[in-house]
Amino acid sequence: AQQAGAMSRSEFLKAIRALSARYVERRGLLTDRSPIDSAGKRAAFAGFYAPLHLITAQGVLRELGGVPQVDTVVDAGCGTGVAGAAWALTAPRRPAILGIDLSAWALDVARAAWRDLDLRGRAVRGDAVRELDRLARRTSGRDASGRLGVILGWSLNELDASARGRALAALQTLAERGTPILALEPIRSEEHTSELQS
Repeated sequence: AQQAGAMSRSEFLKAIRALSARYVERRGLLTDRSPIDSAGKRAAFAGFYAPLHLITAQGVLRELGGVPQVDTVVDAGCGTGVAGAAWALTAPRRPAILGIDLSAWALDVARAAWRDLDLRGRAVRGDAVRELDRLARRTSGRDASGRLGVILGWSLNELDASARGRALAALQTLAERGTPILALEPIRSEEHTSELQS
């Protein structure tokens, strides 16, 4: 993938604007077309938005007073892995990270980021909603004892309504079992706000 360092400043800024437009002005395309479908957008995502998301997630976690101590944090729809990294870096004792994403490119970036941050992580290509379903169906008490946490960083908003409904149902089940969960999402409408609050 083309990295930000291989681009001129104007090319990089153009890529950031293009990626931002995909998320804001053409957000309806997200369920049908990857927002990182070009080398420029991937560079913008890794070189601009990923660090911004890491700083934001760490700030939220600090404002919440830190995170519960878990052995493993599942970063569902992990992208570049920064939400899971923020949890691990904020925790008093660093948990392992299990990142789930459909993008092989993003998983490679997540692995490299976790290595650079000296974090233990495993990035697996897969469907985040399916993984949440699997965790919700699991009958063992491992997550009930507080040894498993779940974080979603800017991933629920990219799902279509059906998949988001399944994800929220699985998260509800996990929360009722005592699994610590943090979802970081932009709030776009009253309808979406009520979904996240229910």
